[in-house]
Amino acid sequence: MHSNLHLYDVVTSKLIRKLEGHSEKIAALAWNGNILTSGSHDESIINHDVRARSNVTSQLKGHREAIFLLKWSKRGNMLASGGSESLVYVWESNKMNSSKFLHCFKDHSASVKALAWCPYDSSVLASGGGVDDGCIKLWNVQKGTSICSIDTKAEISRLEWNRHHKEILSGHGFSSIAEHNQLCL
Repeated sequence: MHSNLHLYDVVTSKLIRKLEGHSEKIAALAWNGNILTSGSHDESIINHDVRARSNVTSQLKGHREAIFLLKWSKRGNMLASGGSESLVYVWESNKMNSSKFLHCFKDHSASVKALAWCPYDSSVLASGGGVDDGCIKLWNVQKGTSICSIDTKAEISRLEWNRHHKEILSGHGFSSIAEHNQLCL
């Protein structure tokens, strides 16, 4: 079985391109200019140049389980990936052909469900863990260290930084406490 990405013209609703490369379900997508990055249950990340005839520009291997999330940094020089194995990988855009990651953060105890790059400090990445973890973790990607961990006691399903103030919004799903399916600032 092969999984393909289909690009459509939104005005005409016509198929423009079919991008191939994954052997299992594609669960994550992220744009970085003309590069469409995809992550799959086949444990690989593929960078597709949507302008090139041969679309696969690089393929990254590091994850050992399904990839659920991909987030490019604002400057497009770093890619964060997360998935079912409870790990967060950080990749440098200028080293994508080597498949060597910059950092692998291992502090989550459940699937990584959310990723967000800080808009006012490019060295800060936030990640959120699933129901058996419930933590928001902040990472310094320059140093490869943990900044802090916030136990929310709920699955983190989404993280979004405020662009105007130093705060982060978290969306929650399942919880060990009564309040769940909530937003917290």
